[in-house]
Amino acid sequence: MQALLGMRFDENDGTLLWVENPALLETLVETGSLSRRCVPGAAAEGHVLVGLDSDATDFLFEDESPAFEAFLRHAYLATAEHSRLILSDVRPLYDLLSQSLPEVLERVPAVTLNKALRGYHGYPLHYLQYPFSRNDAGVRALERGRPFSGMFGVCPYDGESGCYSTYAWIEEQVCLSMAVYHSDLSLWLFPFRVTG
Repeated sequence: MQALLGMRFDENDGTLLWVENPALLETLVETGSLSRRCVPGAAAEGHVLVGLDSDATDFLFEDESPAFEAFLRHAYLATAEHSRLILSDVRPLYDLLSQSLPEVLERVPAVTLNKALRGYHGYPLHYLQYPFSRNDAGVRALERGRPFSGMFGVCPYDGESGCYSTYAWIEEQVCLSMAVYHSDLSLWLFPFRVTG
């Protein structure tokens, strides 16, 4: 599970992939592999994240979105090899991360709440600093150790969700997953935990 720490997936480099047909995702889960022809744009090789592209999993531009959790429940880790995508774990990403949390908790990079919100810890946390508008519910969840899933912040310049919108899934003051939309979507696993 150590390998999950800090993993990053991005639409731009072919490591974050979408399938529109639920049957293709079922095939990947049931058989353990899928032809790369079914998922165009996959990275040449290495770890990839395959997610279901549907209305239910489209969390972008939503303030309080159950769709971010739905996306995590319909996404799977795989490895791109030659002509196939090979399933790395049969558990959906949501289950994989939540079940891995006790094992990796102390190894998730620690940062104080103040530094997290000021972006001192580095990428992707710099999206949480001023001038980005933060979701107060997300900040309170980090402060109090409560769960949170949804939009954590957005760039205020255009006044609309979209520009550098940041989404987070937080449990026990640990960010299990953070996604940032900036013309393409990027997603990190276990990017930070808040201490003291």
